[in-house]
Amino acid sequence: MFAVLIPILAGLDIVLKYAVNSMDKKELPRVFAKKIEIDKFYNDGFVFGKLKKKKKIVKYVPVFITSILVGLLSVLLPKKGNTIRKLSLSLIIAGSLSNIFDRFTRGYVVDYIRIKTKGADKVIFNLGDIFILLGSLIMPFGVKKKTKEILPDIVSEEE
Repeated sequence: MFAVLIPILAGLDIVLKYAVNSMDKKELPRVFAKKIEIDKFYNDGFVFGKLKKKKKIVKYVPVFITSILVGLLSVLLPKKGNTIRKLSLSLIIAGSLSNIFDRFTRGYVVDYIRIKTKGADKVIFNLGDIFILLGSLIMPFGVKKKTKEILPDIVSEEE
């Protein structure tokens, strides 16, 4: 299931980016529910345009990190359980692959969603970014070690 989820989610974001990028500037922005704005923005850096002058770092660091996550997921997939970990890794990988695809094909990531609320209206993102955020937020819920199991390890190291 998770191996199928990744290309579906990444593909969905890629299709949405293509659709938004194909729109004429006169058609944009489009506003939904008075708070969600769809427009096209080009980000050639990391989050908030960070390191945009460091093209190789911006292009290859996500590939490296995503490769590690794919490796972790490939270890987890054959095992029973770990559903939350598998889901969180799948979401992060899907979002990352979508943005990596943009970086390699366009040289920048197409961001197209803005929430029009005070304080957040400067933040522009895409569906892939939402997948990465959701995966990161649910990841801690997949951690199996309990505090009681961790504390004896810490105490024995100090002795």
